Amino acid sequence: MHAGQVPEHLDGSMNEGNIHIAATTPPLVARLYRDQFETDFSRFLRMRCRELVPGGRMVLTILGRQRDEVVTAGGLTTVFDLLAQGMRTLVAQGRVDKEKMDSFNLPIYNPSIDELKLLVKKSEMLVISDI
Repeated sequence: MHAGQVPEHLDGSMNEGNIHIAATTPPLVARLYRDQFETDFSRFLRMRCRELVPGGRMVLTILGRQRDEVVTAGGLTTVFDLLAQGMRTLVAQGRVDKEKMDSFNLPIYNPSIDELKLLVKKSEMLVISDI
């Protein structure tokens, strides 16, 4: 999982009832999460490459997904779905305002291996030697 920022243009009503990318998340919201991940990860690569000595290597271990399907994220989103369900229960009981729940979004994106490879190649700073 990659923790970064909540997508800049994500508005609470855009992902109503969810706190992350879920089965009911509109494709636009998933794209906003992906775009924010690309920005954050590209920045991460630039900063880490400055720290590498010439000929140095970087090992990245990232929880992600094997397939392109962003909703399943290899089962990693189950925890987020359960948390959202609990929050929806608190809303139904009147313990949490619906607007507060809808404005809460986890700043996490689970990239696919293909997304990571593409970003590393686009950076033109590193060469992938093993996966």
